[in-house]
Amino acid sequence: MPLLRRKEIRPDPMTDGCHAVKIIRAESKTSQSGNEMIRVILEDLLSGEVTRTNIVFSDKSGFAIDAAFKSLNLIMPDDEFVADRKHFEGRTGFIRTVEEESEEFGVQTRVRWISKKAAVKDDPRLAEIPESEPLTLPVIASGAVPTSKPRSVPRVQSSWTKEEEAKRRQAAEAAANELHLHDALAMGPSESSVTT
Repeated sequence: MPLLRRKEIRPDPMTDGCHAVKIIRAESKTSQSGNEMIRVILEDLLSGEVTRTNIVFSDKSGFAIDAAFKSLNLIMPDDEFVADRKHFEGRTGFIRTVEEESEEFGVQTRVRWISKKAAVKDDPRLAEIPESEPLTLPVIASGAVPTSKPRSVPRVQSSWTKEEEAKRRQAAEAAANELHLHDALAMGPSESSVTT
């Protein structure tokens, strides 16, 4: 009977190319250099292939954060905000993967977040995959005092333009209002609106 360790049993890596993915699991972690990060497990919506990547929150990773959040349709407010694992789980986005091999780490799949437009350009089948609904991340209350304890929830600043943020916020509010209207219609008239 073979003896194996869990780390030795891995699914086949995601094939190189563009993928529409769903985040099936997300965890708040700390990187080796002490930066907060979200580790996400991604499943290809067409092939079922699985890979993982980290969204690291540091001064040097602004471009990567911006690309990931735009791909996942997460809206970053201008003020300091919270990005928790619950904001990532179940969201769909688009990535480009490349398999690389190094002596230090062996074979790894490099993940780069991209827009749906860029993904569809490379693979027209991805046009059928719907994007996640816009979600504005919650702002930290003004006057909140940061603690000296390490946080498991990253705080970052928005890099989107005010116009782009306003457009996405309006779309999210319209979607929320539409859902509220559908819920109200499904429940029927309220007692106060029934005339006797």
